[in-house]
Amino acid sequence: AAEPVSAPPPTGVSLTDLRLLIRMLSPLHEKIHEPGPSDWLAQHKEPGQRFEDYLTCEPVTLTPKRRTLYIQPLGELKGRQKEIVDLSAEFMGLYFGTDCRILESLPLSLIPRNKRRPDRGFGQSTLRHRTGTQGEPAQTGGFRTQARTEDRGRVLREVSSRNRRRAVTCNCTGSTRETAEGHMRRLTFVPLWVWTLLCLSCFAQEEPIAVVPKTDAPSATELRALIGKLQPLHEKIRPPGPGDWLKDHPEPGQTFEEYLTCQPVTPKGNRHVICIQPLGGLKDRRKEIVDRTAEFMALYFGTPVRVMEPLSLDLIPRESRRPSRGYGEQINSLSVLNDLLKPRIPKDAAAYIAFTASDLYPEDSWNFVFGQASLRQRVGVWSLARFGDPDRNDDAFRLCLLRTIKTATHETGHIFSLRHCTLYECNMNGSNHLEESDAKPLWLCPECFAKVLYATGQEPKESLRKQAAFARKHGLEPEAAFYEKSLNTLAP
Repeated sequence: AAEPVSAPPPTGVSLTDLRLLIRMLSPLHEKIHEPGPSDWLAQHKEPGQRFEDYLTCEPVTLTPKRRTLYIQPLGELKGRQKEIVDLSAEFMGLYFGTDCRILESLPLSLIPRNKRRPDRGFGQSTLRHRTGTQGEPAQTGGFRTQARTEDRGRVLREVSSRNRRRAVTCNCTGSTRETAEGHMRRLTFVPLWVWTLLCLSCFAQEEPIAVVPKTDAPSATELRALIGKLQPLHEKIRPPGPGDWLKDHPEPGQTFEEYLTCQPVTPKGNRHVICIQPLGGLKDRRKEIVDRTAEFMALYFGTPVRVMEPLSLDLIPRESRRPSRGYGEQINSLSVLNDLLKPRIPKDAAAYIAFTASDLYPEDSWNFVFGQASLRQRVGVWSLARFGDPDRNDDAFRLCLLRTIKTATHETGHIFSLRHCTLYECNMNGSNHLEESDAKPLWLCPECFAKVLYATGQEPKESLRKQAAFARKHGLEPEAAFYEKSLNTLAP
């Protein structure tokens, strides 16, 4: 299912211009040196991030309403540290091309005693948060971070209440004289502040894998072996034709190894239920389609599924609708995600998915989308509008069911941080049109199957066995045969 690329760059800077800029500047830069035994990359294997990867990762960016960088001093700054912070703020404003404000200092007494520990050579340590305070230097030379949502929320509420109306714009004059040592301290400090801002949306951690598998769940090592066993059963993805997804949207894809380091959104803790939200009324056998889809999703992701009470289409404002493109009035999928679902997400929802009989579009330049989901916000939506009439006959019902469960599991895969697959014929392939969507399978390729198993803690053969039984029960014979073939391959 189609997802629009994240926010475009500011007016006047096209992606073509930026790609040309990369080529022009590349000769001036050195390749990264081989890491030493205690260097970061020797301790933390990372895939890195290319410009094209960045365009598809839903980056946190400056927006018209959120264009200011705030620096929050925490505790008393001694000696010339205040000047260092002022000059760092000045440089950050230039570096990111936006306003940078220094807020009034918060006392360290806000950090509870159980979030402190004794001196490690640089004074007392406190808990670190993704909002920008740096941890102590690790033995590898990097910085460790820890995050606890409840503590971060408490501190941020305190920040907001104290500084909502008292932000101070940074005015820096600098110093006309300084020692060589002071100059070096300044040059060292500025990049660390810049580093902090760059890492706000993907903060480096000592252990980057966010998922804690169930005690009986397969390990990453076992799943790597699983990938090797299943690979011979799967076809490599076909070259895209005119109008196909990859022809219009070149994507790097995502391997299992990359998934492990992307801090995926997963069912965990209190958020362990997939909540399906009907949007508008469903006529005839479409309600049965949704019920069976919910049944299959529970087997596919190994987690409970709950169908919520329907929401009225009247909640969609007039400006988020447009006339029919052949399948009835269209509603804006981004409006559903941001305005309807995000404020209502249930407290136990690992994923909150809306379904509707109305056709969807993400923005004016698009004809439609089958569905759309957020990689980070746990919300998604899919449409049944283009999947055929399930009331016509049994074959039409099976086709509509297959199309619906493909889209529902695909969009939920996105919510659990799976990106489009570009390696194999796979349910996580992108689709630009119905013919392309029909051509992709319901099953996942070995890499994407391993991602889902790792995120949900399912046992591989049990998952395949349940999906095969569902497919056989509902007349999805090719799908049942493939699941059973995969089971036989994994048999001891």
